[in-house]
Amino acid sequence: MATAVRKVYRQERLVPRGEPSKFLYEKDEPKNRRLDQKQGRHRSSDLDKELRYLNDPLKLAQHVVRLLDRDKALEAVEIVRAASRSMMCTVSWNHIIDDAMNRGKVTAAVKTYNEMKKRAQPPDSHTYTTLLRGLAAIKYPQNQSRALSIYSSMFAENSPVKPTIIHTNAMLKVCAYQGDIDCLFGLAAKLPTKGRGAPDNWTYTTILNAIRNQLWMFLQENSENAIEQRERKRQEALLQGRRIWGDIVERWRSGEVSVDEQLVCSMGRLLLLGSRPEDFDDVLSLVEQTMGIPRQIPRIGHPDRVTHHRPVGAKFLEEGGEDASIYDTDHGEDTDNIVSSTPSTVDSLAYSQAPGSEFNPLPASYRSFAKPSRNTLSLVLDACVHMRLSTVSNTYRKILTSPDGEYRIRPDIENLHMYLRILRQSRSSRNAVTLVESMIADPPLGESVQVKTFRIAMSCCVRDRANPAILGHATKLLRMMINTLEEPDFKVSEMFVEIIAQKEIPWRDTLEGLREVEKIIRNFRSLLAYGSFSFTTPESISGETATREEAATYNAEADLDGYAGASETRKLGNIRPSKNHPRRGINEASRRMFNAFATCVVGAYDRLLNNACEEISIREKRECQANKHRLQAWVTRDANRREEMRSAEKSIVMRQLSDLRMEPWEFGWESRRLAIVDAEQEERKEGAL
Repeated sequence: MATAVRKVYRQERLVPRGEPSKFLYEKDEPKNRRLDQKQGRHRSSDLDKELRYLNDPLKLAQHVVRLLDRDKALEAVEIVRAASRSMMCTVSWNHIIDDAMNRGKVTAAVKTYNEMKKRAQPPDSHTYTTLLRGLAAIKYPQNQSRALSIYSSMFAENSPVKPTIIHTNAMLKVCAYQGDIDCLFGLAAKLPTKGRGAPDNWTYTTILNAIRNQLWMFLQENSENAIEQRERKRQEALLQGRRIWGDIVERWRSGEVSVDEQLVCSMGRLLLLGSRPEDFDDVLSLVEQTMGIPRQIPRIGHPDRVTHHRPVGAKFLEEGGEDASIYDTDHGEDTDNIVSSTPSTVDSLAYSQAPGSEFNPLPASYRSFAKPSRNTLSLVLDACVHMRLSTVSNTYRKILTSPDGEYRIRPDIENLHMYLRILRQSRSSRNAVTLVESMIADPPLGESVQVKTFRIAMSCCVRDRANPAILGHATKLLRMMINTLEEPDFKVSEMFVEIIAQKEIPWRDTLEGLREVEKIIRNFRSLLAYGSFSFTTPESISGETATREEAATYNAEADLDGYAGASETRKLGNIRPSKNHPRRGINEASRRMFNAFATCVVGAYDRLLNNACEEISIREKRECQANKHRLQAWVTRDANRREEMRSAEKSIVMRQLSDLRMEPWEFGWESRRLAIVDAEQEERKEGAL
């Protein structure tokens, strides 16, 4: 059986007498099992011959790395054990510990560290760094106690390595990852203010991220608590972060610490969790202070700053549900240069200095600016989204991304998604469609365009439905989605139907829009019949040329129910699945989304037939009625199918309960149903094997 060699330590004569064998991966092999030569065991004579050519620690370390890369940890451990008798090979032991940590084997890594010391191989600074960073990367309840034990041992008098700020930062990450803020601040309080071991920019970044993560978790877990309690917790965290930033600025002015982009964005992300407009506004002051990018709008409180605005929510609906209600409503007021003047609900938290003064620009003699990148662009755009500053956000975007500017940042897909949200707030559907078109035309960005991109852009069109040209923008966006995505999204299509079904849209334009939608419906029916495939033209199938007969045959098969306009079947998905385009089934979530979409289309047909009953021709009326009836029949059949499936599952559960002599109310119906269904699926899988 061609599998990797079991990664275990071998109990052999290389281990000192009386010392138990150490297993690198205990769960892979029992402790008393011996591996024979067929499984890759190196005999003592073979090791001695190999070590003749590995008499240098550097060559040994390079050989160990090659073995670990080829998944041969057993051979690496045996060679390092044998070499430990004649030379110092701490670096090789470090590679083994690092490999165990990368594989998530914390216990094995700690045991290797202890064995390393027993074999008179003193750990160096990199050994402790590897252990602490590995413990920080794996969330396990015992990791913090292990990390504290290792970190405390470095302060012993006989310790060969004294802790540096690198080790402290790794230990702080362990505490932050485990959510122990008290321990984190306890360790940070013991750090000296100057000299060796003083906090650096990574130390402050870790602390600020820990505060932000703790606040975020509290807000998520206590979403139903009283507003006053949530606001108090929020303001306490922000006050703590502001005080830390004041200390950072003082040390920055004296040249004791450097400020980089990660530190700036950590503080900025913490401010964005606030609820006051002053917190969002301070993000722009923070960027001006640390990066030298001037504010493009006066501060809150300045006479030129308009301050009448309602508060804005701070929660995103990510790719699962982009909605036009994010950060905005539909009242249509101007959204530039306005912020909320809602006072904070926490009056007992007083600042030692004027709020926002810790972000005042420094004199030119004290400044060494951080270099902005995509993270900074995302931070600034996010702050503008919270404050509804569409014009200001566009100015910042031009400053940071202009090819002729100083920074020349190339935005990624998330930066453009944030800018699309700003365009949605300002109801700029034309600019949103233009932006999506430029994203698709750009090769690197075109490959990263996703469903969320079109959902945000189409929701911008929904908000801009009063625009006379909105139908053209929405239709263009729908066609770009069909030609770009492998499978068109029903949520985007449903929003498109919502736009074309308005009373203000002429019935002829509504009919043309429904014909565009029918192409997506035909494709879904084809997807049900034949599975998933790439949306390419019929002329190209897996890099080969398709004949007209093959394309026509597939078009006829895909149009099973004889939809109107079958001869005009789109060049979208009209391809027979091949080896390079395997078939995939449709899950229940896609069926439910299609049902909601089909119901929306049926309503659009009803409104069309009612509004244009006198003007529409007989042929067009019959076309609309036929398509409407087919969709209604599909929704009805699918509902009956789901009901039959549920009845079958219920009968299975009742039969199982009767065998157990239990009543349904004696056991959780839903959990029992799921448990039985999972058990039957496992039985079918085992039978198939």
